Amino acid sequence: ICTGKYQIIVISPEMMLSQKFIKNVLKNEELAHRILSIIIDEAHVISHWGTGFRKKYGELGILRALLPKGIPFVVLSATLPPRVRQDVLTKLHFSRDESDYININLGNDRPNVSLVVRAMQHPMNTYQDLDFVIPQKVQKTNEIKKTFIYADNISTGVEIAAHLESLLPDTLQYTGLIRPYNAAYSQKYRKAAMKQFREGQIRVLVCTDAAGMGCNIPDIDVIVQWKLPDTMSNFVQRAGRAARDRNRQGLAVLLVEKSAYGLDCENLVSDISTGTQKAKKKADEVTDYVKSTLKNYADLHGVKRGAYGGTLDGTDKNHLPHYTPTIKRNSRDEGLLAFVQTGTCRRRIIAAIYSNRDLDPKVDCCDVCVPTLLNCTRPGYYKAPPRKAAVVKGVPYKPTKQSLHEWRVSVYQRDFKYAQWGYRGILSDETLEMLSAVGPIESKSGLAVLLEGKWSWWEQYGEDMWAKISTLNMPP
Repeated sequence: ICTGKYQIIVISPEMMLSQKFIKNVLKNEELAHRILSIIIDEAHVISHWGTGFRKKYGELGILRALLPKGIPFVVLSATLPPRVRQDVLTKLHFSRDESDYININLGNDRPNVSLVVRAMQHPMNTYQDLDFVIPQKVQKTNEIKKTFIYADNISTGVEIAAHLESLLPDTLQYTGLIRPYNAAYSQKYRKAAMKQFREGQIRVLVCTDAAGMGCNIPDIDVIVQWKLPDTMSNFVQRAGRAARDRNRQGLAVLLVEKSAYGLDCENLVSDISTGTQKAKKKADEVTDYVKSTLKNYADLHGVKRGAYGGTLDGTDKNHLPHYTPTIKRNSRDEGLLAFVQTGTCRRRIIAAIYSNRDLDPKVDCCDVCVPTLLNCTRPGYYKAPPRKAAVVKGVPYKPTKQSLHEWRVSVYQRDFKYAQWGYRGILSDETLEMLSAVGPIESKSGLAVLLEGKWSWWEQYGEDMWAKISTLNMPP
């Protein structure tokens, strides 16, 4: 680097701000005078990550003192809402005088991506709100649209993948069409999975941000966000991965917890308590919404839109008021709740947050403007199971407990040998304890009473577990 062999250096903040790199490279006077610029991509993470698990992002402003004065900083991001933008400028020691730097806003609107937001209609642990990802009566691989499903909890992602797998016909099940993808898996697995997704062999990736920045796949048809992310920027970044080829049409879907529709998006309060540690933080950084006291508030703000059957999709006064919520620029969520509860165009909410101009969607805009878009994201039919009697448990029987432990380890080693999560992902300690404490289980239907709807692997491993349990001597 110091000899000029490399003219473009791609480097992480952690390496750049290491003592070794500072001493041997940044303080090399000959090199310092040859630096043309410092370019920071995905600059929103300076604010989002700079006080958390990637603290060096928040310290990049130190470079101003280490390098010769006047070296330009080029800061790039698709998601810089006002509060984040100001935080980034402060951390990088930009002048308060805006005339001292050039601001270029090209906007982040994706005119070839439709937007749909709806509440989850079924219990979250059933995952039936995701049934639209697998077409009914699907027979061929290419009938399943290439889809990213973002689930920020790794174990939830595994359960989602298992549920979607159960919706496939026997001829397509366990052929690798649906895969989890997160940082817990090995680099070898992730590289192979992403290659197979690009090639169309994998149709659905259930992922975290491990399938995130730097991912430029041109033909992803659908992006689904499971549950509200922390910020509007999180959703916009992920939604932006749909239909990167501008000649294609994409769909970005946000599936929201029902509870979010009960929060008053016009009532933002500070949660600072006088005399506490929180009081030291700025008021405009520590804010949240309160629950509405208005009767039927959730219904009026669209909680039932997009449900099975579609009878409540309308946008008349009985369902969703035609109003645009005030965007709270100092809110933690960067206006995400307003985006969820709006009664007018969702694309215009995003435009207001990020100062986008010249909106000209080339596809159906959003589910508020074009309610028929909700037909693309209907949840599966759900029938509440009959209320089951409480399971009467005694003291766990150690031989049964040991046998079931050996069973879960053998299944894990057989089917998930290279996974980074452990055998408890097959059968938790709590479930194992319960099964070893209930006494004799005399039939598969009796086992189903205990596990069906509660154990996410029932469809895949219920028969296998019954084969094991039927051989055990389980005393009363």
